[in-house]
Amino acid sequence: MNKSEREAFEKLQDDLRIARALRFTEKIKPDIPAPKDGTTRGFLFNAYSSQIQYAASRTVSHATSYAPIKDTGFGGGWTQGGRAIYSSKLLAFKAMRYEVELECAKKLAGIDKQIEQEIAALNQE
Repeated sequence: MNKSEREAFEKLQDDLRIARALRFTEKIKPDIPAPKDGTTRGFLFNAYSSQIQYAASRTVSHATSYAPIKDTGFGGGWTQGGRAIYSSKLLAFKAMRYEVELECAKKLAGIDKQIEQEIAALNQE
């Protein structure tokens, strides 16, 4: 395969990936509930930054980090409120995908509404 053929093939792969990305998936809920006592460990996601983080949750607080969280020595601090968390990175990634696709769908629906309003305005002229 020469350079131009390789570039064309890579573009087709990218186009296919983009086309396949436009789908709706099931909502994934955290599978580890907020603890009633003790500490639970797992993962949470940040849809804004598209990152998965290690998470720990206690009855009244939770923490996230890019490294596993231990009961002692965690320098990132604990935030108010115990949280339900995901038991695996895979579940957290799937949950994040759902949240991102929902946000994108809402944006597209808003754009579609504006397009419909513009068409209606043009038809009234």
